[in-house]
Amino acid sequence: MKRLKIASLVIPAAMLVLISSCKKDNPDPTNTTTPPTSGSGISSFFQTNLNNATQTFTIDAGQNQSITGSKGTVVHFYANSFVTASGAPVTGNIQIELVEIYGKKDMILLNKQTMGVNGTGLSPLISGGQFNIVAKQNGQKLRLANGMGYSIDAPAPNGTTPQMGVFYGAIANNQLTWTQADSAFVNITQNGYSLFSDSTDWVNLDYFMSTTGPLSKLNVQLPSGISTSDTRVFVSVDGSNTLAGIYQFANGVFTTGDYYKLPVGMPVHFIVIDLENNAIKAAIIPSTITANHLEVVSSLTTYTLADLSTLLDNLP
Repeated sequence: MKRLKIASLVIPAAMLVLISSCKKDNPDPTNTTTPPTSGSGISSFFQTNLNNATQTFTIDAGQNQSITGSKGTVVHFYANSFVTASGAPVTGNIQIELVEIYGKKDMILLNKQTMGVNGTGLSPLISGGQFNIVAKQNGQKLRLANGMGYSIDAPAPNGTTPQMGVFYGAIANNQLTWTQADSAFVNITQNGYSLFSDSTDWVNLDYFMSTTGPLSKLNVQLPSGISTSDTRVFVSVDGSNTLAGIYQFANGVFTTGDYYKLPVGMPVHFIVIDLENNAIKAAIIPSTITANHLEVVSSLTTYTLADLSTLLDNLP
C-alpha cells in the first residue's frame, strides 16, 4: 500500500466546507429503474444498475475541492492529487465518478457484497458504507500521485462504532471481496465517520462480524429449470448491514463450500434473483441457519425492478 504523507492527514479547515464549487454532470444518478437490455442476462442487469447509480462531477485538478453525493457522502480532494497512468501531472478539469452504497438493496442490485479476507478465507463484514471513486480525464482513468490521499465524510444513520475500519475492494469473477487497508484510518465525527484513504476505486467502511459458536456452510437448492448462469444467490444477515453471495454451484445446489460459514441459529434472509429474457424473477426467504444448512427454494416470482427494490428495502 502507498503511505500517506503526514501533511496529507491533516485536513485544512477550508476543506471542511465547500471549498469551491464543482459541477455535477448528471442530475439523477440514483435512478435504478432503467431495465436491462433485452436478453442481456444477469451481469448486464447488475452493470445497468451500477451505471444508473454512478454520479459524475467535474472538478479542477489544480484546486482543493469537495463533492457531495446524493446520499450525503462528501469527498474532499487536494490540489494536484492526480496523475495519468504513466505518472504525468494532470491539470485542468477532471471528472470524478462516485457510487454510494449504504444499504442492502443497493448491495444486492449492484452485486456488491460485504465479505472480507480473513487469513486464508472469507468472513462477513458489517458495512458502514461502500464507495467507488474513479477519476478520469478525456475518458482516461487517473491515479493518485505518490503520497497523496483524500478524505470521505460519511453519514451514519444507524449510529457509529469504534470498531469501524477501512477496507479496499477487488473484483474477480464478478465477486467483490474486501481486504483491510494498512494505510488508512477512520475518525468518528458528530455526523458520522471521516475516513482517510490513499486508494481510489472500491473503498468500504467495515468491521468483521463476530461469528462465535458452531458454524455451518450454506446450501441453496433452486427450482428445476432455472438457468444458473443467469441466477445469483445472496444471504442477508438480519439486523446487520451484511450481505454475502453464494457463488459455487454443484449437483443442482448453490453452496458456500468452505469459503465461509455462518453461525448456527443466526436469522437470515436468502435472496435469489434470476434474469432471463429480460424478466426479473426472484425469491426472498426468511430462514434460520441450521447445521449443514440446506435452503430449498420452491418457486420464483416475477417482479418489476421497482417492486423488487421495495421488497429489498424492507430487509431487516
